[in-house]
Amino acid sequence: MMNRPNNRRKLSMSGLSGSTDQNGTRLRPVTGEEEFYIRLIKKYTVGLTLVYSWVAVVRNLTEWTTTGANGGPGLDPAFEVNNQDSPVNTVYRAYREPNSGQVLFF
Repeated sequence: MMNRPNNRRKLSMSGLSGSTDQNGTRLRPVTGEEEFYIRLIKKYTVGLTLVYSWVAVVRNLTEWTTTGANGGPGLDPAFEVNNQDSPVNTVYRAYREPNSGQVLFF
């Protein structure tokens, strides 16, 4: 058996956030400047931190419509900026924290 050199290299980048779903993996820049809206789906407690599942929404005339972007405890959860207990099924303004890429809402 012939030994081949491993040409793979690990890549570490800041400023990118990723998500994986049935359609594959997506990377996007983390700017922290762009706000968006999320609806909280479910609340979890991890240690002393509240963690939320969420879905991104946009306003269409009189109702909120989901956009398909989402996250939860296993992948891309949302956090309230002051770790306050927030009711689910409520829409909040959110942004990605520039250093960590975490979804923070307020």
